[in-house]
Amino acid sequence: MSAGAPDVTVVIPNRDQGAFLAAAIDSALADPGLRVEVIVVDDGSSDDSPAVVGRYGGRIRALGSDGSGACRARNLGLAAASARYVKFLDADDFLLPGALAAQLSWMDRHAAPETVVCGDVRWVDAHGAHLAPPPAPAAGLSEVERMVLHAPLTASPLHRAELVRRVGGFDERVPRGQEYDLHLRMWLDGTRFHHVPGEVYAYRQHGSGRISGGDADAAVARGRLGSLERIRALAERRFGTPLPTDLAAALARQYWRIGRRSVQSGLPAVAAEYFAVARRLDGGVCEGSAAYRICCAVFGPVRGEAVVSGAKRLLGAAS
Repeated sequence: MSAGAPDVTVVIPNRDQGAFLAAAIDSALADPGLRVEVIVVDDGSSDDSPAVVGRYGGRIRALGSDGSGACRARNLGLAAASARYVKFLDADDFLLPGALAAQLSWMDRHAAPETVVCGDVRWVDAHGAHLAPPPAPAAGLSEVERMVLHAPLTASPLHRAELVRRVGGFDERVPRGQEYDLHLRMWLDGTRFHHVPGEVYAYRQHGSGRISGGDADAAVARGRLGSLERIRALAERRFGTPLPTDLAAALARQYWRIGRRSVQSGLPAVAAEYFAVARRLDGGVCEGSAAYRICCAVFGPVRGEAVVSGAKRLLGAAS
């Protein structure tokens, strides 16, 4: 690395997150011992985001995008990044103190060229107060299960920029689950994700819309299906067909999970497509409780989901 080159580039895509943007930028610049290049890519904001960015002057780089979404904004930042390491940080999230330096140190000291380091995520509300996280993955999962069912969230890894570029960056066709798509493609390309315990960023849950689309949108659900189908095709090119049993089973479970969410979001026709692929990959797949499995066996997965959801509502009303 040449003298004066940044240690790491932090790419922050933003659209109308002016209320949170300064916290994201400040968290990236917080460690005076690091040379951090911060690139904020504005995706057509109509709030005070430009004014927030302007307060930092030459301390950060500002780029503009055309409103095409988070993937396009991140790819523009990646193309402009000059460090060998890159961190993708959404504008409404923030890095935790010391996390960037710790990940950078680990990468410099321990990581093989095809390895990236990942950390844990702190779930917070709009004000930064701690929220209960989702259930942790079960202990003893295989690498295949960890990646397919629990791939790292956006700002969990510190990436080697060359490895992200090698797979073409973020797929701009993917409306949601964009980091999942990227990390699965990287993994299938040979990158290995090494987990080092410890929280690295705060994932903010709030009412303001993110750049990515919502689950209840049929186009979003079909876009995610297209992403999974492309990942399955990549896996088949690498491993052949039929896929190895463990990979086929894990992918089937992922299709099934998103199928269930599609039913819950009022998209039964899209859900049926997810379930059909899941069953082709693993005829015995059925991801859910014992009651749900019975309902699926009797009514099929789409009606089964409705029956279970209706029973839960009735039980809730009765209590």
